[in-house]
Amino acid sequence: PIDTSLHRTLKLRDNLLQLKQDNLEKNMTSLNYMNSGWSGYFKFLLVNIFLIVVLFTFDVSQNKSSGQSLSSDALVMMRNGKEQGQTYHQSESDHEQPPRKSTVYVLRGSGLGSQLVNMLWFQMYLDVVQDRDMIVDESCFSYRKNKTAGVLTGFFTPTMTVVDHYPDRKKVLQTFGAETYHVKGCKVNTTAPNTLFDIMQHDNPLAFTSLKSHKYFRSHILFQLFPKTDHDRLYRLVSNYACTSLQFNPETKDAMKEVKLKAGLSPAYFGTEYGNVNNTTSVTFHIRRSDKLIRESKPYAGDDYVRKLLDVVGSTDARMITHCFVATDEYAVVEELSESLTRNNISCHLETLVPQSRNGTSRQKQNHLSPEETIEFLTELSIAADSTYFIGTFNSNVGALVTLLRSCKASSSNPRLSGYHNYFRSYGVDTEKWSIH
Repeated sequence: PIDTSLHRTLKLRDNLLQLKQDNLEKNMTSLNYMNSGWSGYFKFLLVNIFLIVVLFTFDVSQNKSSGQSLSSDALVMMRNGKEQGQTYHQSESDHEQPPRKSTVYVLRGSGLGSQLVNMLWFQMYLDVVQDRDMIVDESCFSYRKNKTAGVLTGFFTPTMTVVDHYPDRKKVLQTFGAETYHVKGCKVNTTAPNTLFDIMQHDNPLAFTSLKSHKYFRSHILFQLFPKTDHDRLYRLVSNYACTSLQFNPETKDAMKEVKLKAGLSPAYFGTEYGNVNNTTSVTFHIRRSDKLIRESKPYAGDDYVRKLLDVVGSTDARMITHCFVATDEYAVVEELSESLTRNNISCHLETLVPQSRNGTSRQKQNHLSPEETIEFLTELSIAADSTYFIGTFNSNVGALVTLLRSCKASSSNPRLSGYHNYFRSYGVDTEKWSIH
């Protein structure tokens, strides 16, 4: 049975107690760090000692309380201490208490989907494990809405503080009474307090981290806390932050509607809850080709995606699907998928946003999407998140992001969209388990 009570509920006490148990039973017996010599072993001990101290402190404080778990909404309000779209203005009462310890996260690098996924799990890590807020510096991010607004402030309604331009960095320093913003241009000063340093000396009120640090944490800390066999719990935690930090703002919703109108999509795609309009049942296929196949994934044919749909839905229910949407970077995929659907007697109306002239993309192109191309990407993201079923690959960061966003519209009144079972009807042709890469 599907446990719908799990939706939007972050059981912080239970998760942190489990983290402590995992570290005691698994991490302390691991010899991974021994392979890197005494310096690596020393780092390993420091990391685990820090986590045990933090979690023990949390246990003590919780024993003094009623022991009730917090909802994600309460967690955001109580721990972040700020409303959506916070500015740098502070009232006199704000100055009476210092701001919560924070880490400036420099958002940069290629792949909009991958960078947003990195941001979300790092936000969770900072909030739950380090008891810190995240400040996102997107002044160096190549994806922007325009010269004055970046991706987060331009297309979403972020709950964290966002630095859009270099001058905003001074406001961060003023908030914390700090003297130096340890980001020169777009690079974090490696000698400055960063997140690795903060684990060992966690009294620093303002830390800094950049993409290079993310790789270290993903391989040595995040996966120590959440091994691949336990990524379902990681999904539950990170989905809370996806549902608060990556909600589309009204202007973006209007722009996405224009994209759908221009493409001539069916009326079903304009409902407030797609998949619940005019009794339609829908599926979105995300099939990435071109540069994705160079080093990130092996090729999967259209038949692989259709077979996956049949495996999880069944032939009878699959024939009840009325609308099929394919998000891809290569129009040949649309024709390939259409033929496979026909062979398997699935007569859904197949639609896409990709033009017939599209013949793949390149990594360089992905680094420099225009605002119009970004809106198209977000429109595909929205359709995939709202569809009844999602069939993609979990080795894709876009697939991972879609699967997180699909938890946001869960409703106990709609069984099709409820529960963490199968990640809200999200499936990968490559693996059964959602994960972060």
